[in-house]
Amino acid sequence: MKNIKQFWTGHIESAISSIVQDLPALIHDSPYMLITSIDSSRDLHTLTTIAQLITDCETGEFIENSLVVKGNEFYELPGIHELFHGFDEVWLFPAHPLSALPAEVWLTGPLDISNEIPNGMIHWMKQTDCMLGLGDGIGLNYITPELNIGRTLEEYGKMHQ
Repeated sequence: MKNIKQFWTGHIESAISSIVQDLPALIHDSPYMLITSIDSSRDLHTLTTIAQLITDCETGEFIENSLVVKGNEFYELPGIHELFHGFDEVWLFPAHPLSALPAEVWLTGPLDISNEIPNGMIHWMKQTDCMLGLGDGIGLNYITPELNIGRTLEEYGKMHQ
């Protein structure tokens, strides 16, 4: 885990699907989640699984091509444990995010965020008050301003090597 410009970054051998299953409090305790990539697709409007979730649950809304859901409602969505398969990306917020993730910012593999932070990521996270970004594909990248969240993810990564 590294501290870069007051943000903790790391890369662990895991996936968002595992975090969803094994660390539900991390997501449930976050008021809002912005899902920006599912299986490498960054235009969630085109995914039938997302359209079905919104239709079935009448929850969630789009900000540009990304889906916003309430953290405490996320686990109530049908089929949520089958949603993430790799090359997925989610961001957690204390309040409803007001802007979409910039197109040039990503957190999925093959990026290893412990070696490189995409331009604009920290600025966007500060601007939107983002608490945590997770991106997988080749391991799991994370970035957070919260040391305790970084420690939780590092400990999780060590237990699941």
